Amino acid sequence: MYGLVGCENYLVDEGTECNATSDLLLERNRELSIVDLLVPSLVLLITLLQKLQEAKEQHRNTKLMNALLRVHREISPKLAACAAELSSPYPDYAIGYGAVCHLIASSLAFWPVHGWSPGLYHTLLASVQGTSLLTLGPKETCSLLYLLSDLFPEEDIWLWIGGMPLLTTRRLLAVGTLLGPQKERHVNWYLESVPLGKLVSQLAPHLDKIAEIVQHHAISALVVIQDLLRVFVTRVACQNANYASKLLQPLLSSIASHVSESSPSDSDAYKVLRLLDFLVSLLEHPLGKGLLLRLGTLETLTKVLDRSFVIVDIDGKPTPDGRSSANKFFEKMSDEDYALILQYLLKSCQVLPVGKELLACLLAFKELASCSDGQMAFEAILSGIHYNARELDQKDDMDVNYNIPSIAEWRKCPPLLSCWMKLLRSIDTMEGLSPYAIEAVYALSVGSLQFCMNGDR
Repeated sequence: MYGLVGCENYLVDEGTECNATSDLLLERNRELSIVDLLVPSLVLLITLLQKLQEAKEQHRNTKLMNALLRVHREISPKLAACAAELSSPYPDYAIGYGAVCHLIASSLAFWPVHGWSPGLYHTLLASVQGTSLLTLGPKETCSLLYLLSDLFPEEDIWLWIGGMPLLTTRRLLAVGTLLGPQKERHVNWYLESVPLGKLVSQLAPHLDKIAEIVQHHAISALVVIQDLLRVFVTRVACQNANYASKLLQPLLSSIASHVSESSPSDSDAYKVLRLLDFLVSLLEHPLGKGLLLRLGTLETLTKVLDRSFVIVDIDGKPTPDGRSSANKFFEKMSDEDYALILQYLLKSCQVLPVGKELLACLLAFKELASCSDGQMAFEAILSGIHYNARELDQKDDMDVNYNIPSIAEWRKCPPLLSCWMKLLRSIDTMEGLSPYAIEAVYALSVGSLQFCMNGDR
């Protein structure tokens, strides 16, 4: 392992110097040689540990666990560094590093599955306290998240939309490629139902501490860290939705806390933005969608949107709180939730400038328009506007239902028409068409047509 921690002791002729390319090649070849030694050594270790278990030995070996964790801390950042290399013609490094990390996870799984000392989760998290999270560097973070993720089965990786996270395929490829399918089954012993159940159950006492780690690193700008977090949360959700909910609850509470502040700082606003980005990345897997609905995330998002929009009705009446059933924990959205989401989407289309944010709203608008629930929500909003318009002519303004969009505002500036005019102005500018504008026009056109398919809207 000496070569893996930056040793520069190259064998070169006296009086000569190696250029940067030669140095890099020498270093990488030496690391591959070390990986070639580690892979069979770790396979042998797994076999020996299984023999110990068959002999009913109550094994206690702190030094061995610490040595394995140290090797993992050195290898996993190198695996993260070559994340994109799996798609290259020569993915030797990614496959080699991935195999070593997988084999180490398989070896360490003996401790929690068979009740050996010391406890694996306790050892991993013993040094992680609230204050020490700030000193947890990228190397330690990568190692911790890789190892935790590797202790659970894959999360149906083909269900990710918009591209699967980096390195999600490396466990499927690494050991099987190097050792063959039979050895791969031997290495994956801990992913069978009985040992997996023990791994999941022993995670319970440590959920609060792991949730702190998730919350702290969800604002990271490192793509690899973000991917490791969402893969880990999704894999836990596959095994136990309640555990995954506990991992995300502090994150949602943090968003709600920052949004409720009267004058949040720029730093707090940035944190909220990064946390929302992380939640969006979870939505790229079907399990993530169900998990966030279960947590009542819609209520949190409506609070954020209420702070983002400055909506002033012509009569100066504020829109009351509690307009949705989103304050309940639910598995499926109600009709009122669809109507609320559509209302915010229409407002966003009205006020956002042409760009990726407007495009995202219009794509969501198009998706809502393609489903029956979204179409019914649109009808409900229009019916509510017409009904309240008649009420304005017959009753005092105090009796008007303000749970729907502002009647006066929509009469003066219909959201979809406003969006069309904005896109037309963007097309007519000197800069010409932008990719965002082209896609936005398409999404708005398709969404509007889908709402009008039956000819009665």
